[in-house]
Amino acid sequence: CECQPLALALMSAGMFPSSPIRPRFAFDLNHLLWASTVFLYGVPNVSAWSGALTAYLTQKGFNVPSEDALRRPFGTALVYFQQVQQRAAGLTHNIIQEARLSGAVPSSVPAPDWTTEWVERFSQKHRATSYFPSSQDHCPVNDDVPSPYLQSQCFLCHPADRAKASKNLFHGIYCLDACFQQVRLRGAGGSDPELNISWTCFLSPEDIAKAKLHVERRRKGKGSGLSNVDSLEAKDIVEPGLKIPISVLNECEKSFKAADENRQKGSAASFADTGLMALICMHDRVLYLANVTSPGEKQYYAVALLMALFRGLPSWWKAGILYDIGCQLHRSTLKFRLMPKFSNRIEWGVSVFHAFGHQWPCQCIYHPLKREGFGFSDGEGCERCWGALKKLIPILRVSGHNRRLFYLDLQVSHMSETGLGSLGHWLYRRITRTAVRLQDAKHSLAQIGIPIEDLRNAWKEQVAAQSKPLPIASKNLASAFVTNLLSMIEAQSNTQAAIQKLLKDMAALPDNSESAEQRVDMTIQQSDLEASSQRLSARIAKAVKQLMEKDSASAGVLEKAKGDKFLALKLRIRALKHRIRARIRERRFESERLERAYFRATLDHKAHAQTADALKRRAPAIKRLVSQYNTLCGDLKKLQSQSPSHRDKTIPKPLEVSSIFGLGDADDVWEDAGLDLDEEEHPPAWLADEATRNGIKAMHIHDRAIEDISYLKDQLQSLVAWLKGEWGAIGLA
Repeated sequence: CECQPLALALMSAGMFPSSPIRPRFAFDLNHLLWASTVFLYGVPNVSAWSGALTAYLTQKGFNVPSEDALRRPFGTALVYFQQVQQRAAGLTHNIIQEARLSGAVPSSVPAPDWTTEWVERFSQKHRATSYFPSSQDHCPVNDDVPSPYLQSQCFLCHPADRAKASKNLFHGIYCLDACFQQVRLRGAGGSDPELNISWTCFLSPEDIAKAKLHVERRRKGKGSGLSNVDSLEAKDIVEPGLKIPISVLNECEKSFKAADENRQKGSAASFADTGLMALICMHDRVLYLANVTSPGEKQYYAVALLMALFRGLPSWWKAGILYDIGCQLHRSTLKFRLMPKFSNRIEWGVSVFHAFGHQWPCQCIYHPLKREGFGFSDGEGCERCWGALKKLIPILRVSGHNRRLFYLDLQVSHMSETGLGSLGHWLYRRITRTAVRLQDAKHSLAQIGIPIEDLRNAWKEQVAAQSKPLPIASKNLASAFVTNLLSMIEAQSNTQAAIQKLLKDMAALPDNSESAEQRVDMTIQQSDLEASSQRLSARIAKAVKQLMEKDSASAGVLEKAKGDKFLALKLRIRALKHRIRARIRERRFESERLERAYFRATLDHKAHAQTADALKRRAPAIKRLVSQYNTLCGDLKKLQSQSPSHRDKTIPKPLEVSSIFGLGDADDVWEDAGLDLDEEEHPPAWLADEATRNGIKAMHIHDRAIEDISYLKDQLQSLVAWLKGEWGAIGLA
């Protein structure tokens, strides 16, 4: 019939055509709805579905030529049907949003006529989003609220009424991660035409290409900039903007495959798409996905995702970012100025279950449970997302490029829709659990009996002590040590001269009321100078004893010591023992988790295994330091036998590699004989007092619980406001 196209006639009869023009097959709408729903909860296997349908029809007496006769038409009809579903959902969403933004009461909103022309006009005016993100939907309408896209993805993290001034450190907490199991074989899917999609969470290839070009330009000509701090000659420093030395960052880089951009995690020769990278909010809702085509985890994918995020956020928004190699990305963003416009609005952290693979100083700075602002966010939302998407791995491996992105979009949208109804329950469970942890922490702090401010100060001292650069152990260490000592002697001499001059000036002042105020100021100056002189005297005495094994030495004797090989070797051994002690202490704090005897839950078992693996990986590095130490001790003993002037001096003993990881008082690693390390007469409480260490752990839980409850209360208010707005917009208020 020419008066009505066949496709419309079939739709009027409740059937969906396999093609808009000259369809050979049509499927019942209920059948397609059921198949579409099943594929969201299971594997979208069109071949299995059409095979089962063919077998069923054959049993019913219908003559179906072959399984393939239904597979292609059914697959095509299902994709068209799912696109219609997606457009209908986008149209409904836009109608509700227009009612909300108009501010009109539901009764005053004119009912649409729902004609084809009206739907087309409305769809063009309020397009949900283009297949690849458009600036209209992904940029804020004004600088007061996040973009419409971010609000639609998670209205708890991006409410329309979020205040600029917040008692929370962050306005939003997000996590990054990549997955290299979601691959697609090269050449799979044939021609695979582009689909007319109305919504996607994928970044466009143009956005990723821009980020790649930007990162490559920033890095061009600057090299890696990594120092070989394993060498005894290398100088360990803290780079500007960071809080841990480069030795720690380099060790973290070696520990993680993700930090090595040149490491191939997927074969580029076999796979056209090698993985996915996601940016997810603290409620495990996907904000953006990047399709990975490189064989390694390149940093420009993370940069592209963060640029997309901050493009949709107001200029005052501060974000906490959790990434399994957050320390490395933080370092790159500062060193190469990868994101200069908003790098000062980011606080970096490391995902909880990846944190145990990092060096202990890195954990002190980047572990989300040990630092301010992250509450109990673990940064493992991406892992949970990969777990939900793993059922798609076999099917998408052989699908076409566009259909692969389409099915991933459908699954992400389904995850968001199914999670929407449980957000209230999620908030209730999180608040209840956090309140219990807060009460337990308060009870523990009360039993320990140490004021919480003292514990916070002890933690700051621990972080400062354990994140210091490693001492240098170069061959010219004696010359540098003596030069520094002579500088201190000269500074003390100048201080004493200043005190004498000040005393003469005070004696010359007339004894009257006019000079009384001046005399008070000069007395204060004298006290400050004398205190400074006493500190210098103590440092000089300590340095002379370490250097000469005597209480005092003249400047001439010190000058001669600059070229003393015995002294230089002794100072190198001393610096190396400092390194060994620092590593052993770090190992002690990490191994405390393994020594707990109480029952561990599943997540604790995973953290336990990762901690044990990290300790095992780091053991060879400590043994290598001990081997270098013992070699230098042997050289020092030979030098002593050759020099009569040094035969009466005490030399350090070699260390036993088999007992190096013990922490008993009798262990050789803690003996100072021949080195005069004299670190501290009384070790700090965070190191020696078990009650203080337990108190610091309870303090972390206490502070994170308070932060988490503050975040959750704000989100609860956002949920109530969103519900009122939605119900009001659809006329159910």
